[in-house]
Amino acid sequence: MARPSTPEFAHALAYLRDDGSGRHPSSAAPWLWAATRKGDTAANIVLADLYIRGDGVPQNCAQGRVLLLAASQKGNEEATRKLQEFDAGGCAGAAP
Repeated sequence: MARPSTPEFAHALAYLRDDGSGRHPSSAAPWLWAATRKGDTAANIVLADLYIRGDGVPQNCAQGRVLLLAASQKGNEEATRKLQEFDAGGCAGAAP
C-alpha cells in the first residue's frame, strides 16, 4: 500500500490495521472520503476496495468503479490496473 500523502489517509489506515482491537473499516470510510476530496488517489483505491467488498460500507460496485476511474484519470497506475481487472471480471471481489 502506498505511503499516506494526507493526514486523513494516515488516520484511515490506522482504522484499517488490526492492532489487537480489530479493524474498523466503517470508521475509516469518512477519513478516506476526506483524503479523496484532497486528491489522494491512493485513498480512492482503498475506498474503492471497501465498496467493492462491502467492507464497513454498503456494497456498491458502481461506486467502487467510479473511485477507481477517478484515480486512474489522475494518472494512478495501480488504479488503472485495478479498473482494468474490474472491467474484465466485474465485481469479483464482492461478498457472496
